[in-house]
Amino acid sequence: MKRLLVPLALVSGLALSPSAFSACITGEALFSHPELKTESTAFRDYEVRLYDDSRCEAEPETPKAGFEIWKAGRRVTSGTGYSYAIGYPLQEDQSPDSVKLKVGDDLTGAGLPDLLLSEWSGGAHCCYTFHLFQLGTEFRK
Repeated sequence: MKRLLVPLALVSGLALSPSAFSACITGEALFSHPELKTESTAFRDYEVRLYDDSRCEAEPETPKAGFEIWKAGRRVTSGTGYSYAIGYPLQEDQSPDSVKLKVGDDLTGAGLPDLLLSEWSGGAHCCYTFHLFQLGTEFRK
């Protein structure tokens, strides 16, 4: 009887885990789930939205996160990946006197507002990609 109870307890524990009830929401499907929106930042007539299915225990490089940039109520670009942050992703690790990037800072010296999005591919030994967007009268990647 004891031999039967241990496997039964293990199986029932798996059946009750949150991951057993739902699959990861990935790719473009993220944008149709407002409950996955983790951040929304406005700058002039732009809105930057970040999404993340944080309950998803996916492999690195799984597109479980995404971003959208909207201008005047129209989506001008979007992307999906493993993790996104506005600005530099590890700002809490910077010295207190370091420059903290904000949406709209002129990062190129062109006199126009910019947005820096950081993308992390996941994994122990890998990579950040920095996406720079111009948020002027015309949107530019």
